[in-house]
Amino acid sequence: MLSLHKSTTPAFYLLSAPTFALDVPAINHALSNDATIKLAYLASPGNPTGSLLSKVDVEQILAHPTWNGVVVLDEAYIDFAHDNASLAELVTEYPNLVVMHTLSKGFGMAGIRLGAAFTSPPIARLLNSLKAPWNIPSPSSALGSYAVSEEGLSIMRQNRAKIKAQRDRLLEELPNISGVGRVRSGTDSNFLLFEMLNPQGQPDNAVAAAVYDKVAKTKGVVVRFRGKETGCFGCLRVTMGTKNENTRSLDYLRRTLVEMRKDGRERERVETGEWIDVGARDSGVDVSYSSPSSSSIDQATEDKKDKEANGVLVY
Repeated sequence: MLSLHKSTTPAFYLLSAPTFALDVPAINHALSNDATIKLAYLASPGNPTGSLLSKVDVEQILAHPTWNGVVVLDEAYIDFAHDNASLAELVTEYPNLVVMHTLSKGFGMAGIRLGAAFTSPPIARLLNSLKAPWNIPSPSSALGSYAVSEEGLSIMRQNRAKIKAQRDRLLEELPNISGVGRVRSGTDSNFLLFEMLNPQGQPDNAVAAAVYDKVAKTKGVVVRFRGKETGCFGCLRVTMGTKNENTRSLDYLRRTLVEMRKDGRERERVETGEWIDVGARDSGVDVSYSSPSSSSIDQATEDKKDKEANGVLVY
């Protein structure tokens, strides 16, 4: 993911799935012709793209001959990529680069709200002068120090290996589910982005949103609907869980799609007059593929904490 931040609204420049690579010519053209752009914000791996950005592409932006803004590279998910994937070392070559890391993802420590920024001394001094005094609580500091110790790193690597194994498993099993299309994301993060297909075999936002809504309300599994984002038409994003969680989620997804297709066929037969499902007609139940309202999607998201408290799966 990339956005160019101006004084008004950010603009986005990515190539198509599944690489979601930077459109370097378009980016550099914008940087050359718009003096209001002060910051280029890149994510590697991106969310929901799950793809690493090319080092060559990033360096082409950093080496722009006239633009003097700041490039921020957010590597929150970098721990799930291959070894040496981070571009943090580039801060020693480019004084306008900031690389951000966090303990929230690979280390599973989002609750302590702790991360780090790697950058040149001038930018580091500026950031340190802006932050509040004593902004890192002692418990967060102690837990963070343990996380990056040899013992803490060993635990993280063991957990990461399990997550990667489940990612490989879902890459193999998802395409075998009828109604699931192509995986559109990269495989450098702890989630996958995949298409939901309509009965004609085409990616469909209405189907994806309906699946999102149905599995949240009836199965207690919250995935992420991403169909309105660039290059993600008809897509859901699912985060890797434990082996048992993923087994349940795959089963729920398979069953939900079977139920929806059955309901869709019944609705089609009603509309063509072949026969009438009196129960569906009298109850007012809409058994067609339909996109839930935005309020319905928002409500499912708002209910996330309640669902977690009741022991359901939240991705």
